[in-house]
Amino acid sequence: MRVRALRPSNRLRALLHWTRSWRERSIHTLVPNLVTTGMKRRRPPSERAGLQPQGAAVVPASRCGDDANRNGRGAAAPLWLGSVVAVVALCGLSYCNTFDNEFSFDDNFAIVNNPDVTEGTTLADLFSHDFWGRDILNPLSHKSWRPLTTLTFRWNFLLTKLGVGSYHAVNLALHTATALALQRFAHRVSDGVGGGGLLGCGTIAACLFAVHPVQ
Repeated sequence: MRVRALRPSNRLRALLHWTRSWRERSIHTLVPNLVTTGMKRRRPPSERAGLQPQGAAVVPASRCGDDANRNGRGAAAPLWLGSVVAVVALCGLSYCNTFDNEFSFDDNFAIVNNPDVTEGTTLADLFSHDFWGRDILNPLSHKSWRPLTTLTFRWNFLLTKLGVGSYHAVNLALHTATALALQRFAHRVSDGVGGGGLLGCGTIAACLFAVHPVQ
């Protein structure tokens, strides 16, 4: 049996028929699915407008804030406050008897006999000298470069000259601030082990730092 080849006009007619039948099948299949999906996803007007649905209990914002404070930060605030007071008090008690102590040991070289502190050298000289006031490039220099510390000594000298009390007060304030910073750092690093109270990891680390003899 021989199959007769379609003429060009017959081929075009067959292609149009196949396209029409495919389009009709697609419409009958896809349209019901789209309508069903749209009905499932459609939300009520009140929900689309951001309103509470009928029958839902409305909780005042102030009440939510009060509950959060009672259950969260509000309960933790007294613990943190108590631990901060403990660290500050421990620093003060450890060094409160040092305010009348005279300069000793390297204080005489770093403060009393240091021209960067007592003779009013320029800031450029202060940043180019070592901790003892000697040129950092000098072969005899100790190479201990701490210009910010020397700058605080100069501020103390401008206020009280060589009154030892102000130097000890500034040292104690810086030491207390460092202990509090360590408390927060240790609390974060330990992931809050022991909580934020007196038995927390951060508070214990800060207390040990505050009273350690190396300070």
